[in-house]
Amino acid sequence: MSIAIRGSTGALRQVAALSMRDGGGTLRKAAVIKMRDASNVLRTIFSSASADANPNSVSGYASAEGSQTVTTNSSPATAIGGTAPFSYLWEAVEAAGWTISSPTAAATTFVSPSIDPYEGAEGTFRCKITDATGAEAYTGTVFAHVFNLGSSGTISGGDIP
Repeated sequence: MSIAIRGSTGALRQVAALSMRDGGGTLRKAAVIKMRDASNVLRTIFSSASADANPNSVSGYASAEGSQTVTTNSSPATAIGGTAPFSYLWEAVEAAGWTISSPTAAATTFVSPSIDPYEGAEGTFRCKITDATGAEAYTGTVFAHVFNLGSSGTISGGDIP
């Protein structure tokens, strides 16, 4: 979400930073502004924080004759701006049956549902980062791809889904 303010000339200007005077009259930079919507739900309308997840694609594989869960390599989330300390909350966007190994850590791995030999699975995740002032930011989507190579541990061209 972004905020735009109409100036005296009528032109809309994008807000990049906000400052407000505190009770003592000192001008302070606003890190987060929240307002209640028509349903009385508190919503963040401005935040100086942003977030990133790099890499945004993780993978993993197993070599098993039977069904097997597969754990991906790690995906760390990074706060950009904001005020330390930060809290992290990883969530599934579209990942039925997947497990997030460390949902409140900056870096985590993802565990697939059980997959048969020569089958794969995909899931998508994101992380919400909250700073000390309550400013929230979400990473972009992290894509997880896993594959069970079967007992041979190799893939031939015809085996790739």
